[in-house]
Amino acid sequence: MTGLLKIDGADAYTTYGVFPTGDSYAQVLEWPSLKELLISDWPDQNGIDVDLSAPVLDSRSLTLSFFTGGQLANIGGLMSALMNGSYHTLEFPQLGVEHSLRLISQPSYRSYSNATKHFALQLADDFPLAGYNYLAPNPTGISATGFKIDNVDLANYGMVVTEGAESEILKSPGIKQNLLVSIKNKAGVSYDGENVFVKSKEVEIGLLFRGSMSDFIRNSRALLYNLVKPGQRSFYAGVTGESYGCYYNGQRVERFLILNNRIWCEFSVSLVFTNKTV
Repeated sequence: MTGLLKIDGADAYTTYGVFPTGDSYAQVLEWPSLKELLISDWPDQNGIDVDLSAPVLDSRSLTLSFFTGGQLANIGGLMSALMNGSYHTLEFPQLGVEHSLRLISQPSYRSYSNATKHFALQLADDFPLAGYNYLAPNPTGISATGFKIDNVDLANYGMVVTEGAESEILKSPGIKQNLLVSIKNKAGVSYDGENVFVKSKEVEIGLLFRGSMSDFIRNSRALLYNLVKPGQRSFYAGVTGESYGCYYNGQRVERFLILNNRIWCEFSVSLVFTNKTV
């Protein structure tokens, strides 16, 4: 179980007798959301106006799960180390990433035997993309998907668009409510139905990456970087032949596996379609 996690340069297993569970990797690889944006939602216009002149990523919290490794376990020593100053470097050698993280809490602890414990740590990543220098994505040779962000096919990031994206895109946005008057002693309501305006809508795009860990880190970071650049993004869907104005809203890793030094990562990216002209 050595080599899975280093804390401030010390191997977590040999030093504290603990190792992270596999599902912790998904938490490490998730992206932060944007800080709150200034949004104007006019009742007499379609969609929303969003100030995307200087979007910035927010802090995020992640929960890592651990098991102890027999008599080596020293959870108390680990907690003392993590509380010795706020920020600590957690390195995940299999992923090729490291983060400066801050301990928030220990949300769970369970004892299975004298030697086997399971516990979780909630940590904060306050420095999204810290020290990142943009590297163009490394295409992995997959066929074009027909889905593009700013005229770049997602295949250029080594991503395959999974089933369900078409349904997300084709679903209709909600309708903005016009002036509605309800009089107490009169049945029903009076509604200003002369004009109809639509709301913005949130769209979940499922993506799959299969390949080397280094390519995944490079390509996924490049995608995030490009999604949060200033200005509205353009999302083109070949299934409709149309482009949609949008902005990045969040990401979630659904499944992550390491198989024979290659990875399988399924995740979804949330975009808000502003329903404004690109």
